[in-house]
Amino acid sequence: MQIPNQAAICDKCKIELTLVDTPIPSFDSEQLRPTYTPSDDDITRIRTAIEQTELEIDQCDAEINKLRGMCVKLQSRKEKLEDYRDRNRAVLSPIRTLPFEILAQIFLMGFDVGLRVHTDIYAPALTLSHVCSFWRNVAINTTKLWSSLSIDLCYPRSKMVALVGLYLLWSKSAPLDLKVTVSDQTSHHYNGYNGWPNQDSDTWGDWGDGWGIGPHYRRDARRPRDQLGPHGLTILQYLIDNGERWASASFDLDTSVLSSAVPDEVWPNSHYPINLHFLDMAWPHWQRSPLPKAFLACAQSLRSLRIPNGCRDTISTFKRLRELAITTTLSSAADLAWLFSNCPELLSLELQVDSFTEFPASLPPFPQLESLSLTYEETNFPRSNLLSALTLPSLTTLEFQNSSRRRWSSFLGNSELDMADWQRDLTNMLRRSACQLQVLRCHDPFFASDNDLLEVLALTPTLTQISLNLNRTPGVLTSNFFQRLSVDTHNLADNMLPKLQSFTLIMTGIPPESSLPDPEFIASVIESRRSQSVFSDMINYFNLHAGLSSSRAHTSGRNWVKTFSTNIEPRLRALEKEGLGLTLLVYCDDHSEDTESSDEDGSIL
Repeated sequence: MQIPNQAAICDKCKIELTLVDTPIPSFDSEQLRPTYTPSDDDITRIRTAIEQTELEIDQCDAEINKLRGMCVKLQSRKEKLEDYRDRNRAVLSPIRTLPFEILAQIFLMGFDVGLRVHTDIYAPALTLSHVCSFWRNVAINTTKLWSSLSIDLCYPRSKMVALVGLYLLWSKSAPLDLKVTVSDQTSHHYNGYNGWPNQDSDTWGDWGDGWGIGPHYRRDARRPRDQLGPHGLTILQYLIDNGERWASASFDLDTSVLSSAVPDEVWPNSHYPINLHFLDMAWPHWQRSPLPKAFLACAQSLRSLRIPNGCRDTISTFKRLRELAITTTLSSAADLAWLFSNCPELLSLELQVDSFTEFPASLPPFPQLESLSLTYEETNFPRSNLLSALTLPSLTTLEFQNSSRRRWSSFLGNSELDMADWQRDLTNMLRRSACQLQVLRCHDPFFASDNDLLEVLALTPTLTQISLNLNRTPGVLTSNFFQRLSVDTHNLADNMLPKLQSFTLIMTGIPPESSLPDPEFIASVIESRRSQSVFSDMINYFNLHAGLSSSRAHTSGRNWVKTFSTNIEPRLRALEKEGLGLTLLVYCDDHSEDTESSDEDGSIL
């Protein structure tokens, strides 16, 4: 029998590994044949071999177990050594030397501050405060981490009350930024529908309570304040009890919700919102303002206000407003005149205007207004003469949009006349105001042709930003339009918009049979304005969203996308590497019956 070899595994504990190098005999496979029958001597020999093999297997298992035990001990020691090393490294970590103020700034810049309670809970400041005692000290004393709260009152449970209370406590006296919504109420009350209910509908019976609206409203639905439960109202009361700390507040809820927590004239005297600068209120437009008169009287620091209707009682107390947005239709010319006279410091105004409201031939000039956004109601092209009445010498930002999302010209036979009147009022307003317009945003078809749009742009040479979202409007974004915007280095005096820096262009829903601008002319606008030798202000951002259509009979959209992808996009991407901000979304919806070409050409570039 061969003597086993022994090897020392550990010099300290003298553990040895025993290895037996006995050769394993070869097995004669002939013995497995059915014709082989072992003799008595063969049987004795085979049984002896089996017993000796099992003994050696047991020895191997013992050595393996010895090794496993040693590996476990070594792994445990390794982990303890790594932990010891990491602790020593942590002592020398540069982050331990950061001053309190710098670490606080890292927290503010690296995380979304505040608390969000909606379908889930997001509380990053609370997580930071559980890392270590030093971080906890920094987090607790960085009040801005705790001073922003976004809460859906439909979701809070009992533990949320304590969490909101903790945030209010650790924000100390820091100004609060609030966003309060009632999602369940919103889903029943708005539904994208702002009209009166039909008298024959199931919702009419609840209208007397100020509730029923829209086809999805349930006749037996609870009032919004009843949907909150005690925890939602408790949280709302917490916020009201800190009213003197409000810096900005946004409330999207039914009037009954706020009145449940704060009945009219009972706003806590010690918690008046005297430091409130921004207020965004949304409530069903048929209800009166839920703001108590005491609130209105004390929020004299308010500079920005967004409300559903232009109630004079709401606005009259805020004579130092700088920004005002009224999100429902302003149908009275007297209201607008009153608004201008009551808010002499107004710099930004957003209005929804009834398309058929007649305004006076002229209103007094409003010299301070810098930004005007007009949303026209109704499906017809705006017949309102509001622009003809305005004189805005300080205007720098102008925006137009249509709330209907449908093309006006498909409704009225004389829409082109209405469009011409509207454009005449716009050009006259620009000439009369002699303003230095810098930003122009136009959503939906406000121009009948490319020349109409070019006429307006010719009056605004100071523009730096243009956003044109002219959906379903063939004949405006033409090759001629882009040729006129391209820079001619040989005749700089005739070039338009020398200060243009940002250009956003959205053209979708154009019928397949419509003519499209040559992609080369679009590229020419950007390439010619990236030359430093032309203008002191180069274009630095271009956003193109082209969603075109194609059919078996009209393949212009499909061909346009291919040409743009092959010839234009690589050149624009090259400019992107040189510093041009670029966003491209170009695709074709193929409506032909050829599925293969549809799959090929309907992809996004």
